[in-house]
Amino acid sequence: MSKTGDPKGGGQTSHVSAIEQAKDEHGCEIGKQRWDNELEKCVAIQSPAEKVGEEAIRENELLRVKIRELQIDKASLEKQLKTANDVLEAQVRGKLVREIKSISHFTDVALDAMSLDELQDIRDTLTHAKHPKKQIKPGPMGPVFEEDEGLTVGDISVVTAERRKRIMGA
Repeated sequence: MSKTGDPKGGGQTSHVSAIEQAKDEHGCEIGKQRWDNELEKCVAIQSPAEKVGEEAIRENELLRVKIRELQIDKASLEKQLKTANDVLEAQVRGKLVREIKSISHFTDVALDAMSLDELQDIRDTLTHAKHPKKQIKPGPMGPVFEEDEGLTVGDISVVTAERRKRIMGA
């Protein structure tokens, strides 16, 4: 089967020698296969482009798994943040309602319907309001008798009401 004496060296080699030269000590075809120690068999050698493509696919899958894990973590953290914000808002709301009720006549129903910003504005307004310098004590809060019908709002205090009665009665 071999051609001998070909001056260009273009002759064919024998079938047996081609098989022997194309395999390594493990029986893998040189240039096409390599020995894999883990699998303990010959595996096909991949071209660099195939290696890069498969590595990219594996890396893509790993990144997808990591993204799913991060999305789960994000959702959990958002839930914890919302819970913490609700607690803090309730504490601030309670403090504002307590402050407003101590210096005004707002009802719980009216205050519960307000937003946090509205409560803050009302509290700020009330704390900046000027209160009278003298405390006016109201007169007796009983029924209005005929002799008290001519009294004005200024006569509500006990002293003023007594003075008005003395003046009118004299």
